[in-house]
Amino acid sequence: MRSTNIAIFLVLLYSAAAISGVIFPGALDASMTGGQIDTADTALSQNNVSQPSADEITGSFLNNGNIIQNLQDIIFLGPNMLTAIGMPRIFSGGLTLVLGFVVAFDIAEAITGRVFS
Repeated sequence: MRSTNIAIFLVLLYSAAAISGVIFPGALDASMTGGQIDTADTALSQNNVSQPSADEITGSFLNNGNIIQNLQDIIFLGPNMLTAIGMPRIFSGGLTLVLGFVVAFDIAEAITGRVFS
């Protein structure tokens, strides 16, 4: 699947940014660290709604929104990092859009079992 190649590219891109953060005298501002990924993973595994029934719907919407934001931060780490190091938002937004379409097609292939390309 194409997502594997994109994931490998983004991991290499993140590694290059981490190495350049050590080499260059100025610090680079990455939008997410490994600790944040662990925190998001912990938050996903402990997603329990323990509110009264009147607040369950609102609470679940808020929790799901937070989960979606955490997943967005993990999936689009590369474009977010490029924006953080100074790439114009219009270009990184285009990369995010293309990456989103590729991931959506791969999810659709995995769910339906069909090969679209």
